Amino acid sequence: CSAHTFLDHDNCGLKSSQRAEQEGLLLLADVTFATCKGMKESEIEDLFDEAIYSGMLQNRYGVSTLHPKFKGNAKWSDRLASAFKHQGKPWSDRIEAKVKAEVAELVEANPATALNVHKLHSFDALITALETKLITIAASKQ
Repeated sequence: CSAHTFLDHDNCGLKSSQRAEQEGLLLLADVTFATCKGMKESEIEDLFDEAIYSGMLQNRYGVSTLHPKFKGNAKWSDRLASAFKHQGKPWSDRIEAKVKAEVAELVEANPATALNVHKLHSFDALITALETKLITIAASKQ
């Protein structure tokens, strides 16, 4: 079995990667992080085009991604929490998980337009890493 992980580039993702490396579960070559230029921390949702989910957030939650609190360099869930709170909406781990699941469904339904064209570098790196692994696996079977 050959595995590869794609992790959020935040405290949780970095700690998980380090722990897996220390326990011998993966090598650095087995992990790619969802990084975004200019952001200290980032999540996979930061790679998605805002147009994919902005209508859903407005219609289901009454929250606009045009709000200034949603802009900036903080990771997606922190910006979204701030936007919810400043637009008078509750925020909790449950709501965050629900919103993330709904965004994932929209991405799954719209793969051709889901990614933000200005934030593709880490996703492209993931594709390259997976292609390299597939070539290596195929070569080892010959």
